[in-house]
Amino acid sequence: MFGTLVLGFLVIGIVVLFAALSFRLSTDQRLRAAITDTYHFHLTPILAPQGCAIYLNDSLLYSGIPTADTVLTTTRTADDNALIFVDLTTDLMQIADVPAKRGTFRIISTEEGIALHEE
Repeated sequence: MFGTLVLGFLVIGIVVLFAALSFRLSTDQRLRAAITDTYHFHLTPILAPQGCAIYLNDSLLYSGIPTADTVLTTTRTADDNALIFVDLTTDLMQIADVPAKRGTFRIISTEEGIALHEE
């Protein structure tokens, strides 16, 4: 009888130990992923003097007239991301692919449309 009680406590202790360790490891991985999955986009007033709206996939990041160097910060939302730039005066939409590598990017205007330049 005493042996069964000890064995039961031992099994419960091992289950609690593994549950605590797995919870701790999963929260550490989520924190590390949140730090490394961050994008920073720099928007200059020269790019959109009359106003713009910027979307990452289907989420609005910014809407308005940039008056100073604006930094937009977001985390990764999907495996393949697209930055959608809408000029509010002409309603023209331009799309730029966001690289899988996280980091800091400057939104620049080229002949083909907008592009992301890594800083």
